[in-house]
Amino acid sequence: MRRKIIAMLLCACMAVVLMPTGFAFANSVTAGAFTVTSDSTLAEGTDYSYSDGTLTILSDKAVTIANTNPEATGDSIAVADGVNANITLAGVNISTAWYVAAFRIADNSTGNVTITLADGTTNTLRSGNNCAGLQKNGVTSPGTLTITGTGALTVQGGYGAAGIGGGRGSATANIEIEGGTIISTAGRDGAGIGSGMGTWDTVSNIKITGGTVTASGAELMSVGVGLTLTEKEMDQ
Repeated sequence: MRRKIIAMLLCACMAVVLMPTGFAFANSVTAGAFTVTSDSTLAEGTDYSYSDGTLTILSDKAVTIANTNPEATGDSIAVADGVNANITLAGVNISTAWYVAAFRIADNSTGNVTITLADGTTNTLRSGNNCAGLQKNGVTSPGTLTITGTGALTVQGGYGAAGIGGGRGSATANIEIEGGTIISTAGRDGAGIGSGMGTWDTVSNIKITGGTVTASGAELMSVGVGLTLTEKEMDQ
């Protein structure tokens, strides 16, 4: 019995020695419909929270998020105000109910949010009415949303909202796409990437510097990238 225990300990030591340089034990947690992993220890209430169907990122720690079950979930992802989040999407499939954004950055957040699309993964963000698929409301000193990586992302805004950018009645600013295969479609009267319907604010600083991007408005006065008309203008 003693020899057996010693042999098992030797095998475990050899496995550690043979691990590639730079290998780190990732911490993994389940939060609602999502599996969240990181090379750092994740503390609930400090780095993330989960409540009422929303996984909220609370710290700057780099995390990878994937659906635990590949089928679409009604759970959503949010980034708290002021957080410089570094999030890798690695097989997220979200389809939310009315008035819920699939992925939401806090309104007018000063935090810089980087979303990396993991290589070989397909990610889907579909929002309910009035919400952008990937929502970033605000033009008053907002941080920057950067989308990069080599994976795929399909985004669908709800009625009156952009695919990526503002929800209904909101404009957006500071969005840069550096990589990935992205299809972003607005809900009715929103922009594919830009503002939602019914805002007087100006969309600014949207840059596409890489990747393959298809941005489409939906019906009436919507556009692929930029600012839609206000509800008042459409009534004239």
